[in-house]
Amino acid sequence: MGEVGKTYALSITNEGETYTSKTSILAPIPPVTSYWLPEPGTPNHGYSWRALTDPSNQFDGYFWEANIIGYGNGNTNLADTGFEPTFSPAFDDTFFDGLTFNFCYENRFAHGSTPDEFRGFYEMGDTVGIKLSKIDNTAYEFYKKNTFSFKRLRIFLQRLPTSQTI
Repeated sequence: MGEVGKTYALSITNEGETYTSKTSILAPIPPVTSYWLPEPGTPNHGYSWRALTDPSNQFDGYFWEANIIGYGNGNTNLADTGFEPTFSPAFDDTFFDGLTFNFCYENRFAHGSTPDEFRGFYEMGDTVGIKLSKIDNTAYEFYKKNTFSFKRLRIFLQRLPTSQTI
């Protein structure tokens, strides 16, 4: 498990080519608060919100993920969905440097049999895990450009046998 403040290196050699990378785990920015609000016209459905105070006069990149742990609609299927990136998971502080602000995040798991008018909303009573990672500019640029590819790679890696080495 990684530790805040430590730097980690990765080196991969494949067919005579070596690829290297280095990153650090940055100190997280604690939330001011997290809450849920119903959307007008849908009293039992709404977005989850978070308030955050961004440090001033420095680059701050963020990567946002959510996990539904339990459902509030009486559904007894409490299967953990696992943390998944939201629809636009990478963002930076270009427009809010040094400010305290509120932002909402959508329920990326509300699909399939969910009626159109409730897609993207959480239902009142849902139990949601949220993870907001602090990332450097290099990671931000990568995620901003490759979120879809990253999600496909993660699905591929999850399907590999545990003894498989890449």
